[in-house]
Formats: sequence, structure tokens, C-alpha cells
Amino acid sequence: MDLTVKESHNTYFTVIEDLLYKMEVRELLLFIADGIPELDEEIKKLYPRADFQLYTVHVSRNFESNAMELDKEKVDKDLKNIFLSENKESALEKFNIFKNKWSSKYPRTVYNMEMKSDIFVYIFQLPSRNKNINTFFKYN
Repeated sequence: MDLTVKESHNTYFTVIEDLLYKMEVRELLLFIADGIPELDEEIKKLYPRADFQLYTVHVSRNFESNAMELDKEKVDKDLKNIFLSENKESALEKFNIFKNKWSSKYPRTVYNMEMKSDIFVYIFQLPSRNKNINTFFKYN
């Protein structure tokens, strides 16, 4: 597998192809990755049954990179509250509270997050025995 410093969906597609053709991984059902544009579409080309979960650390870092310094700790706490939810309904309810709280101050960032909400809450659809995966990437 060749790695490169340039991150793009094309670069990752090459890595994903290596999984399929060189390493003979025939089926993957869940990818947890950052928010590289079009990455989820590239994954679906080779693994059509795969689902995609946005890495929550990237969701947090992206939002916090647009937040004022005095808000970062509060935003981080509110985001962790979403990601530590017990189920998808609770996560979406907490996201709506988050959205109402922060959208007037950070409208574009909240909007972008809302557009990706389905891929950062996917993990809550998994059976509870798999939720330890979510614990790993919530605190990484």
C-alpha cells in the first residue's frame, strides 16, 4: 500500500482499491473517516454495502477551528454531549439544542455540520455491542 501526504478522495480511493485487490478484503460494512469531500462516494464504488461514519474528532476540530477562543471549551462540551448520546434520536435532539444555541454566532459552521449530521450520527444505528467503536473515536 502506497501512502502519500496529499489527502484527497482520489488518494484514498487508491488505498481502498489496495484493500480490495491487493489485500483481498471483499467486504467492508463501515468506514470511519474524516470529511474529505467525495470520500464516501469513492468508498461506495468498491464497497456498495458500506456505510460511512464521519470521525467525530474531525467534526469537533472543524467546528472549533471556526469558533472564537472564548467559545471553544463550551462548544467542545456541547459537541461531546451529542457524541456521547445513547441513541440516534437523542443525538439528533442534542444537535438541535446545539444548533439553536450556536447558529446565530456561527451560522455557516452550524449549517455545514447539519448537512453532515447523517454521517456523524450513523454509529448510533449499530447494535450496542459495537458502541465501543464510538468510544474510541470520541476521545481520540
